[in-house]
Amino acid sequence: DLYLLEGRGLFNGGFSGFGQVTIEPNDKISFQLGYLRAYHPKGDLNLTGSTGSFLARDPFNDRRSTADNLNFEAQWKVKDWFQIGGWAGASFARPEDDSDDDDITIITGALTLAFPDLFRDGSLGGIIVGVPPIITDGGDDDDLKDPDTSIHIEVFYRFQMNDNIAITPGLFVITNPNHIEDNETLWVGTIRTQFRF
Repeated sequence: DLYLLEGRGLFNGGFSGFGQVTIEPNDKISFQLGYLRAYHPKGDLNLTGSTGSFLARDPFNDRRSTADNLNFEAQWKVKDWFQIGGWAGASFARPEDDSDDDDITIITGALTLAFPDLFRDGSLGGIIVGVPPIITDGGDDDDLKDPDTSIHIEVFYRFQMNDNIAITPGLFVITNPNHIEDNETLWVGTIRTQFRF
């Protein structure tokens, strides 16, 4: 492809194009399907936006690469006080320097539970369980496949103090960090304060 050669293209750099379709059959259910095509120039490779394993972010040692990304999201308002949601994504990436035919597959996904107005109007409780971006298929190179699987578990509560201030304590746990079983489980507590004026 001529536009993938170094020094070619409109901006001589990375680019991406995105499209999304949203379907809302009623006021309780919504679906979204998205597609993104991205080109990453040499020295600027970050396939997962700095999430997931180090290998998934840069599996091709900073070589020029392209990726086709698919994303699906769904939300279901079961009750006024309870919502279920989730998303799943897949990225199909390949180097573009003609020296390697390795095509890789990266997947990610999560299930979310939300509890609007929990204990107080405007507050929100939430639980998220998911898998950070992971290479499940290394193409012709098994070394490009992540060896194990991390699980991300997060619990938070946004306490709406008034119309202008919210405090959100939270806890997240990551098992097998970086998708490596030998790594110890991470436990991280957070607290965030939001001001609106």
